[in-house]
Amino acid sequence: MNYSFSTVLMTILTSNLLIAVLVLCFRNRKIMLSLGYKLLILFLTLTAIRFLIPFEFPFSRNVYFSEWTSAIVAHLRHVFASVGVIQISVTSLFGVVWLGGTIYFIYRFYKRKENYRRYVVRYGTNRNRQEPYRSIMEEIGGKKKSSLWVVTAPFFGAPMQYGTLRPYIVLPSTLELSEEELYFVLRHETAHFYHHDAFIKDAISIIRAIYWWNPLCAILEKKSDVLLEMRVDDKLVCGDAATRETYCNVLNRISEKIQVEDETPVPGVGAAISMASIRGDDLKYRQEMMRQGKKRKGFSFYMLAAVVIAVYIFSYCFTFEAFYTGELEEMGIDSPEDNMYAVPLEDGTYDIYMYYEDKDFWIDNVSSLEQYNCVPVRNK
Repeated sequence: MNYSFSTVLMTILTSNLLIAVLVLCFRNRKIMLSLGYKLLILFLTLTAIRFLIPFEFPFSRNVYFSEWTSAIVAHLRHVFASVGVIQISVTSLFGVVWLGGTIYFIYRFYKRKENYRRYVVRYGTNRNRQEPYRSIMEEIGGKKKSSLWVVTAPFFGAPMQYGTLRPYIVLPSTLELSEEELYFVLRHETAHFYHHDAFIKDAISIIRAIYWWNPLCAILEKKSDVLLEMRVDDKLVCGDAATRETYCNVLNRISEKIQVEDETPVPGVGAAISMASIRGDDLKYRQEMMRQGKKRKGFSFYMLAAVVIAVYIFSYCFTFEAFYTGELEEMGIDSPEDNMYAVPLEDGTYDIYMYYEDKDFWIDNVSSLEQYNCVPVRNK
């Protein structure tokens, strides 16, 4: 296995291409409801594997850029300054900015979750042993012993499920619910918990933090929130017309109650899975999807899954590389490897250099000399 700039580039391209494919599929709400969850899980799995294994394998084949594209890559990677062992190029500066942005967004993600947890712990009131909360949760859970805490907290807004290791269902203390409304709200939020939707939301937030510069990630995050709500809706009504109409009426009543009050800012509220989509167009589309029913589209799923998997496999079969032959011919170098050498580094990788006109030009950093097997190794 070989690790280099090109393999990292393929990882970035593959992940963002998968994001684009998923966002394109989610433009159709019918696809979102019938196939979206499976596609989302497949996407998260493949993206995680590709991120953890950014290598080139022996069966991989190089696909070379055109000369003008290669020239751009060469200029971007050209080292124009050095500070000790640190080599500075345009790509390394991009990398620093990217890493800085990722650290910032991951910190913001963590801080948002922590702020909301502290808010719930400080101001929330545990209702697990109070009626009608206790009996409703027992009816919903059945024989399952749930670790969910039902909490009321002083804020205006929608009910939400928060937390993965210590999960809560948080209800606004200002929202007055009938027993029927409370029953459907708790069923809805409990379904999020049993389907591990909080983990999925966190995974998508981390992907957005890594690829913060891609605007499609923000769209994917928003679409995924709606998808999780639509999926829970479908599980709750189970195709039963009477349950569906009762549930839709409950959502309408809660939506009207929420709109009466202004939203009170709560620290980190975005870290929770909220029923906030019961307002506006999202509620209308959710109800339309429930009334139309979930159509099983096995063939469509397999077709879309095949496209996603093909993109993933393609990323390992082919590696895009810059092609420098034209530049080397202009420099009068017929056999590039005769002018190249490798320098071993302390971390086990190798820097590849080219010697020309009494100057050393840095070419690449690789984890293996497999593709440079004829290049001599020397200490710089």
